[in-house]
Amino acid sequence: MKLTFMLDCSRNAVFSKKQVFKIIDTLSAMGYNGLMLYTEDTYEVKDEPYFGRFRGRYTKEEIKEIDKYAISKGIELIPCVQTLAHVNGLVRWERFAEIIDIDDIFLADDEKTYDLIDKMMASLAEAFTSRTVHIGMDEAAHLGRGKFLNKFGYEKASEILLKHLRRVNEIAAKYGFRCMMWSDMFFNVAASVENDPNTIDENLLQSIVDRTPKDVTQCFWTYALRDEALYDEKNSLQKKLFEKVNFTGGCHSWFGYAPKNKISLDIAEKAINSVLKNKIDNVIVTFWGDTGAECSFYAVLPVLYYYAKRLNENKTMEEIRKNFASFAGIDFEAMLLLDCPNEIIENQYFYSNPSFYMLYCDYFSGTFDSTVAGHESALFEGYAKKLHEYVNHEKYGYVYDLLEKLCKVLSHKYELGHKTRIAYQSNDLKGLNDLIEKDYKPLIALFEELQVSFNRQWLIEHKTSGLEIHAQRFGAMINRTKQCIDLLNLHIEEGLDIAELNEPEIDPNNREGNPKEPILCSQYSKAFSVNVYSH
Repeated sequence: MKLTFMLDCSRNAVFSKKQVFKIIDTLSAMGYNGLMLYTEDTYEVKDEPYFGRFRGRYTKEEIKEIDKYAISKGIELIPCVQTLAHVNGLVRWERFAEIIDIDDIFLADDEKTYDLIDKMMASLAEAFTSRTVHIGMDEAAHLGRGKFLNKFGYEKASEILLKHLRRVNEIAAKYGFRCMMWSDMFFNVAASVENDPNTIDENLLQSIVDRTPKDVTQCFWTYALRDEALYDEKNSLQKKLFEKVNFTGGCHSWFGYAPKNKISLDIAEKAINSVLKNKIDNVIVTFWGDTGAECSFYAVLPVLYYYAKRLNENKTMEEIRKNFASFAGIDFEAMLLLDCPNEIIENQYFYSNPSFYMLYCDYFSGTFDSTVAGHESALFEGYAKKLHEYVNHEKYGYVYDLLEKLCKVLSHKYELGHKTRIAYQSNDLKGLNDLIEKDYKPLIALFEELQVSFNRQWLIEHKTSGLEIHAQRFGAMINRTKQCIDLLNLHIEEGLDIAELNEPEIDPNNREGNPKEPILCSQYSKAFSVNVYSH
């Protein structure tokens, strides 16, 4: 079994060389034999000073050192880059403006695009020993709809994708690389309803597949299915369509500060059963940092361990739980406790992250306040006490400390906007003053403590680049807390009208039924304010 772990080094956070060495040790001890560094633009490209500028990019020498160390531990270090979409880091620079089609998508069919991709492959070939390269090519929903349309005219996305793939594959082969790619775009461009993979035109799909380079390995990725039969259906289809396939699952690290290990384990069980049944012998486990890379790598160890022991040793869950402590130096159940900041109600929608969006939700505009049920303050106070038991753990204490500090903040903040609106609309001035003294003022110090703990985790695991994003977020929350105190005092003393608090609470997702159920929001800008404060 080829078992590879993919480490996201593109969502503001680039793991330090020292930390990657430790991660390699951990993966090797578990039984992994591959490590992908997911680097959209965070690696050095010769003669391209803007490529990864200020983003913590790995130098060629850093990658060589990591590569050498990985080989010594029996792990293949595999470049994992993007050659179609997800090139967000390049969009901001004028240097690359002419080769961006739309959104974060390269301009296909343009020779200047392929000149850059050639440089990228040349740099990767110098730095990595492996001659496998993951070229990405996922989630390019608007392919051909921007500059491409103006320059070349309308062309079906399926044709653009095929031409671009063939060209990138040729460039990669020039440097001795064999390509892997995410397979989702084949289904998106073969949809009878645009970008809806559930409405596949089977004849078009087969036509596309027939013209796809046979030497490119297709990576079927999914992180949300909870029905083993669906895994069987999709894995079987991938094997039928493509000559070389693998399966890609994930440890749910992309919801903010806290992982979702229990959900990941439930999903992994079904996915692995299907992988073994369908005789797929290449598996990738991904670690993404979509919200800003707040979640520690070590927070998802139970999931990584489970994948390794199930696939390599066919261990049962009971055996895995029992043996985990001797491997990790901490009890399996203690690690699952890290999930708690996102556990608000029973039967909660599993793709939800209330501890992230309610951390940043504005006190007055309260986009998500309609989801507050009224028991959360006590819940988070209890969670903080449970997490505190492990804050001095020799290896992982800093991970527990951060989530304890998060829960302390949320024990005051989660219900605060909701309570403020009720007191304001009922003209309860004493109630507002009590909220100022008991919740708003303590939050200033609690946010500062949370930031200190977060900085500690960041600097243990990552390079310094990207930390400024979180300085802005924490600074905004501290400043907004102080501002809200001033505004509430003006209302109490002088009758200031606070426009936002006059509005009723409504469900952010326009849902029917029970609006108290948590939702999913992984964008800080949407959580913090509905107003436009940047472009």
